[in-house]
Amino acid sequence: MIQARFQASKRHYIRNYLYNLVPVRVRRRFNKLRFDLTRRNIFLTKNEKKLKALKNIHKGQRCFIIGNGPSLRIEDLEKLNNEITLAANKIYLAFESTKWRPTYYCVTDDMVVKQNFDDINNLSGFVKFFPSVSLTRWKTFLDNAVFFRYTYYKKRFPEPPKFGFVITDRIYAGRTVLYALIQIAAFMGIRKIYMTGVDFDFTMPSQKKGRLLISKTENNHFHPEYRRQGEIWVDPKLDHQEAAFKAAKTALNQLGGQIYNATRGGKLEVFPRVDFDKLFRCY
Repeated sequence: MIQARFQASKRHYIRNYLYNLVPVRVRRRFNKLRFDLTRRNIFLTKNEKKLKALKNIHKGQRCFIIGNGPSLRIEDLEKLNNEITLAANKIYLAFESTKWRPTYYCVTDDMVVKQNFDDINNLSGFVKFFPSVSLTRWKTFLDNAVFFRYTYYKKRFPEPPKFGFVITDRIYAGRTVLYALIQIAAFMGIRKIYMTGVDFDFTMPSQKKGRLLISKTENNHFHPEYRRQGEIWVDPKLDHQEAAFKAAKTALNQLGGQIYNATRGGKLEVFPRVDFDKLFRCY
């Protein structure tokens, strides 16, 4: 076991070293070429082929997209063992208390990865999604990962934001990783999406560093140690998130699907509400 881990670690660092020998400008041009070719259904790399293989893989099935709000319960995760689930960020803090694991996992926030790199990189047993820009920003590979082209909004946030129907082309940002998960689910052919643990309510810390927030003791998540004191995060901008959720609702309706809010309480009212417990009685 120790030897296997050593060999994996050795390969990881060799691959990082070789990758970083290539100038950033060359990497960016190659990535642009890759994604331009995917529009023509030409896939150069294993990564693009992995994304393509997800097309309609869960057609006709339902899924649960899991937020990390205070309303999320461990016993609720236990009910999802036989469901298709998509989760994000520090959901792994729940793993010590449950056998449940997500089917798919995603992080889109650079700071989440930078501040928790080892924890995230060591996750295994499910598909992990990250923006392709991470290869140049984080200057390291993430193991067992699938990368997608991620379009950020550097200046004005559009309302409504665009929705990526074809994730082999790109996924659009929506101020929340949940928006990316909805786009992934839609691409996989899922037309009935249930959101849970999405409280849509944040207590903001008083301490700031420019535009960044510095965590103190605010309780915005399901785990008391979710965000350590002094950890940096960004303003969640709930108005932008709401616009993204409305765009997702419209997109799923266009596909003949629907998004439901199965969160216990919370303040998200974009999607019709359903009782979480009733979803398992006669399904």
